[in-house]
Amino acid sequence: MRINILMLNQDDPKKCTAAKLIRFRLAKNVTGVRPKTILLNPFSQKTLLNQEKTNIQSITGVDCSWKKAEKIFQKKIFGIPRKLPPLLAGNPVNYSKINKLTTAEALAASAFIIGKEEMCFDLLAKFNWGHTFLELNENLLKDYQKAKSEDDEDYHAMIIHTNGVEDEMLDHQKHAKKNKLSLEDISCLLYTSDAADDTPCVDLGGRRI
Repeated sequence: MRINILMLNQDDPKKCTAAKLIRFRLAKNVTGVRPKTILLNPFSQKTLLNQEKTNIQSITGVDCSWKKAEKIFQKKIFGIPRKLPPLLAGNPVNYSKINKLTTAEALAASAFIIGKEEMCFDLLAKFNWGHTFLELNENLLKDYQKAKSEDDEDYHAMIIHTNGVEDEMLDHQKHAKKNKLSLEDISCLLYTSDAADDTPCVDLGGRRI
């Protein structure tokens, strides 16, 4: 399974997770998208499922600014468009927010869902907050990997659970800020990283919220 990235160069390359994956040859920088690839599209009507792995040859992420994402995806881009199910961001900029993922997180999650766990681990290993993403989402990813359809009751239950977890974490962070607690007092630490994205220009991954 190949990992491709369509780079639109709309953010700082020193802080871009997609650029880092390309530098380490864990992903290929492409100028076009082939038909038999999962195209991560946050505006897609369909969610990525494990069973689709038999029909694809690669996973492709589009690395662009969230502010420009809607306009970009209005254009015709080849591939099989799929969004990700709800997942919690592990990156330090958008920690614990649903699907405010970096490109690296989105590609890693996609690999896990289609059964490529080792590829997922390899992609995240280049970031010192990568394990945080796995710790937040490991059980969810395993359940999403088993899902047969978006219409399953269990699938909807997972989505509701994820929303609840996000609310709980945000409340915990607000409590910490109100009481002037340090990061060490919060149950899951944030990690600084030169690969984290700046807030105005976040790598495109997962789905839009």
